[in-house]
Amino acid sequence: MLPIPQNIIIVGLNIHGLLTALLLRKAYDPAVAAITVVGKVDENIPSEVMLAGKALNTLMTHFDLAEANWMRQTNATFKLNNRYVGFSEQSFSVPNTSEVDILHRPLMFELTKLKRQHYELDLALDDFFFSKALATKNLSPKAQDFPFETDFQYQVDSNGLLCLLRKVASENDINTQQCELDTLQLDQDGNLQHIECENLILTGDYFFDCTASAQLLIRNMPEFRQESLPDVRVNDRKLSFTVASECCASEITTTALDSGFVKQYFLRDTVHFQYHYSSSFTQDAQAVNVLERHVSNLGYQHVLQRHLSESRTCLASQSWIKNCLAIGPACGSTEGTEDHELGHTFAMLEHFISSIQSPDDVSDLVKNYNHRIKSRFIYEHSYYNTLLLLNSRRNSPYWQTPQDIHSLSPIGRTLFSQWLKGQDLDVDPIFDINGLTAWYALFSGLGHYPNNDVKPHPKAESIYDNIQDMCRKIRGCCLNFQSHESQVAEGQNHANVTTV
Repeated sequence: MLPIPQNIIIVGLNIHGLLTALLLRKAYDPAVAAITVVGKVDENIPSEVMLAGKALNTLMTHFDLAEANWMRQTNATFKLNNRYVGFSEQSFSVPNTSEVDILHRPLMFELTKLKRQHYELDLALDDFFFSKALATKNLSPKAQDFPFETDFQYQVDSNGLLCLLRKVASENDINTQQCELDTLQLDQDGNLQHIECENLILTGDYFFDCTASAQLLIRNMPEFRQESLPDVRVNDRKLSFTVASECCASEITTTALDSGFVKQYFLRDTVHFQYHYSSSFTQDAQAVNVLERHVSNLGYQHVLQRHLSESRTCLASQSWIKNCLAIGPACGSTEGTEDHELGHTFAMLEHFISSIQSPDDVSDLVKNYNHRIKSRFIYEHSYYNTLLLLNSRRNSPYWQTPQDIHSLSPIGRTLFSQWLKGQDLDVDPIFDINGLTAWYALFSGLGHYPNNDVKPHPKAESIYDNIQDMCRKIRGCCLNFQSHESQVAEGQNHANVTTV
């Protein structure tokens, strides 16, 4: 059984390191565990958009920060769905699902299966998602007295979130040291004994590596190795532009380009463009020109920030080694998980905290922990690559779909084969209902249905009645929801009244 930590050292004075510290502080009283975060804060890193689930709000609420309060400080907006442009003949969306959507999933799954079995059905997949209806009407994903929970995420400004987390950490007995890691010392059993940072010697029961792709701790641990994830054409470069804007949107738009794709994120005063491309097909200077043209065509002229970085496509297969744990991107970062880094950080820490209370053997905990992380990364990576590869409508080398589905990653190959046969999608052990819905939305949006020799369904009239009834119910659910602006303003007014 793992011991309750008395002294915790976190390397990485960044968002993931501070989230780790606060989650551990939430779990362990200051009298039980001392927490120290070390690292350098780079003030010159361009601000980016990060996504966080409702776990972030739960954490902030624990430290007495209401949603409207921390959202305002981090320039946050609600994120409801992701819209894809240029990947198929028509734009399509993959919305976040909600409890309302669960009521309609059985009908959606059955209709897509019938359509893949050569039945002629007029099926618009987005009509089945409640979050899509909210996003279309620019409504908040929350409402008073609504009988269901709605699922959504937050888009946050990375620099704003970093400043807020540093402030909360300083107020909650978390020691931060602005210094660089010099060296680390292992004992005879391979455990991490202490680290040295600019004349400081820091000893701990557990060490958390939150240094992203640098992996300053775990890469020096025994048995550390990295394994490449299955891919076909890797986006190994990322170019970011930030431009001024007066608009605010709740979705992320992903647009296909010849040598990659552009993700467009909206925050209150800015729009962030991230161009993910492969150096096999274009050079950096060409990528700058491509992104400049794309941004200009959308009507944006003045670029506030520009940043070029390298992407990673490998996974640390030993992410929990002895008493050293890799958290967040330090486990290995791929383009498929980039938007979900904060979600992975929360999941990893929650699993660690629950393991401390478990009577199971330590070796089994370590094995299960690593397997869980690896499964999540491979699932996300497979989904991402399927998005890129299952598109036969583009002529450039980058976007041509391999005709042989065996060139897909194993999970993607299995799912695509099941889809084409009109079967229910099923992959164990890492498949869940949200992932299942995402794959249905993806395959359906890309138009992988029979388009010849289709036949009318003998019960077509009742099927269309069910579709129309479902659409009416979803639209009716929206009547009790407010706009994003009204929701945030109401929260601010409530906070002001409470303060008075």
